[in-house]
Amino acid sequence: MRKPGKSDILYFFFLSLLIAAMLYGGISLIIDTFYNPPMFHIASSGITATGILFYFYYPPNGVFSTLIPLPFWVGVLAIVGIYSILFLMLIRFNSKNMGENPLASPVGFISGYGSIAFGFSILIIALVALIGFPIEAPGLTNLQSHPRFLYYQLIYAPIIEETEFRIIPLGVYLYLRYRFTGVKSSILETFLYPGNILRRTGRKLDRFDFIFILITSFLFGLAHYIYGGWSESKIPQAFMVGIFLAFGFMLFGPFVDIPMHFLFDGVATILYLPGDYSYGLLLEVVYILLLFACLIVTIILLILLYTKKRRQEPVQDSGIINPD
Repeated sequence: MRKPGKSDILYFFFLSLLIAAMLYGGISLIIDTFYNPPMFHIASSGITATGILFYFYYPPNGVFSTLIPLPFWVGVLAIVGIYSILFLMLIRFNSKNMGENPLASPVGFISGYGSIAFGFSILIIALVALIGFPIEAPGLTNLQSHPRFLYYQLIYAPIIEETEFRIIPLGVYLYLRYRFTGVKSSILETFLYPGNILRRTGRKLDRFDFIFILITSFLFGLAHYIYGGWSESKIPQAFMVGIFLAFGFMLFGPFVDIPMHFLFDGVATILYLPGDYSYGLLLEVVYILLLFACLIVTIILLILLYTKKRRQEPVQDSGIINPD
């Protein structure tokens, strides 16, 4: 393990922006709901004031949802609490796993490869719109007319979707693989700290890992179209993002892929929240800083990969194959 260097400053700056966005969105939503409690449930009959909606995708029939009879702000507070714990775990784990390559640390992965995924996501959105198939959400019309509830759903989605499409399927795959190959690992370690097993055994991600990453990523993209109310053009964008999220889970665990997913849902859609002009101006500053960090991190990533190639260092030092 190394001590933090100058190259880590940008990564922690990027992470601090994500934390600030999470706190801003969550606290603003909690305060606002005291005055305008949006306890809505999207159902076949429309929108009804009932309670907190809990849902998850399940094939082949659609989305299972149930209502928890609690005030809406309780659900928002619970989500903010979960993210707070995840960010604390992320920072704690990062301090113990800083290898020679800063991009191979948990924070470096989110800020570095998360920035790359964010950039690719914008590119795909622009390309499908250019060829006449813009990404739309016709199934979310009711939600869009209720911005508070929509934002709640978008910050809730990373937790439940990562559990469905990364933590459970990839965790089960890894557990069965290690069990039948004689690798010692506990259920807790397999589902929460899969990267520890890679480092302890010296195993590198192989073709079987890549196959499962691609399968779960494709199902992730397909679910957005079949169950999520999005247009078909959402599939390639969600598929690409799913690949990065799956790598994040395989290399480190859920406290990497869930906050990284929050970058795409919670940060990118925080403008849905109602607010006055001063809030809008503040958010514009946050977005400018995030885009700046994204650009700089991308440049640093390319320089690191280029210099390592010139030095003829092993490919695994890029941080994607081997997180050491």
